[in-house]
Amino acid sequence: HQKHSTWQFGRHAVEQGCKFLPPDRLTMGLPFYARHVQTGDWKTYEELVRVFGHSIVRRKTNRVGDYYFNGIALTERKVKFAASKGLRGVMIWEVGQDTHASQNTSLLAAITRAAA
Repeated sequence: HQKHSTWQFGRHAVEQGCKFLPPDRLTMGLPFYARHVQTGDWKTYEELVRVFGHSIVRRKTNRVGDYYFNGIALTERKVKFAASKGLRGVMIWEVGQDTHASQNTSLLAAITRAAA
């Protein structure tokens, strides 16, 4: 198993998709969960915040313990990239796995900020 939904993979997927479809027919996927880099097991993003604390927001990497996830900065970067490519938008799996939108840890709030 490897890192899940990396920046490189997302960018490559969009570039490949744009070779076959108009950008406004595509969305970029954003996972609101993490994958264990060795076993592939998963945890919700909300679980990561609950277990590892709000310091998860300030992390320079998208890995905590053996779990790889899309944090605030990577989520914002992907949203801005999707907009710059003229994509229809982003697709979230799954919004119920986020922290409350009023918290500074919320990925949905990060999407809103990045799309503004």
